[in-house]
Amino acid sequence: MLEMNYKNYIKFVEDIIGADTIRYIAGQVRALGKFQISNSGQWEPFSHAGYTIITPPFTDDIENEGFYKKLIAIREELSRHMVSPKILAAPVSALHMTVARLVSGDVLESIRQDAYEETVFSALEQVFSKIAAPGYLQFVVKGISILPHGIVAAIVSPVTEYDYQCLQTFRNYIYDDKLLANLGIERKRVFKGHFTLFYIEGELSENDRRYIADLISYINNKFFNAPLQYTLARAEVRKFDNYLSFYRKNMWPVFEFDKINRKAQK
Repeated sequence: MLEMNYKNYIKFVEDIIGADTIRYIAGQVRALGKFQISNSGQWEPFSHAGYTIITPPFTDDIENEGFYKKLIAIREELSRHMVSPKILAAPVSALHMTVARLVSGDVLESIRQDAYEETVFSALEQVFSKIAAPGYLQFVVKGISILPHGIVAAIVSPVTEYDYQCLQTFRNYIYDDKLLANLGIERKRVFKGHFTLFYIEGELSENDRRYIADLISYINNKFFNAPLQYTLARAEVRKFDNYLSFYRKNMWPVFEFDKINRKAQK
């Protein structure tokens, strides 16, 4: 599976936050299928366990407090108008960007073995030790859109080709590693950076689809005259049992990008 090159990725971002594309995806979007309505009428997550490499979630990300303050304000504005009961908000505490998916769901269950977690973590530590730490990577969010598999998300774009290539190099080290491949870790999706804001569950009416598309385009016009700046400083291994929380222990693998190195490049 080939990743998009830098030029194509920038085009993807510009296209997907455009009003015409938002309207088209809204007309085709399907339910995510990770939540169900409980007997009390509340959305509850299905069990879906796995491991992933993500940026620190909002409450742990000291480098991006200003970014999250602005993003959460936009999310709250969307929430006030997102009236369909088939759409639920992702918890603020879980806001993050996925850097590299690892393994989850049925694949994890089929390959699980004694000391599986320790084996994966050991392999990741070896991979991380081979990567020359680039400087902090710079990204921006230029708008909100819908992804076809059932989420509303803030779409991430690299500031420069250097930022994009460094991220892809990091991902390539992981997905090209033979030991990790034997442990069920493989590239199943190309990188499409985003912060998930809402989950779409259930079949939407045509009126709902039109309304959501118009609402997202309105939000983009109102809030994104200037992009939101985001710094990628740290990529952490986290575990999840469902889509509501991502947790880790202090000794689990983490990759630190190099603040000093970035300064030297400027």
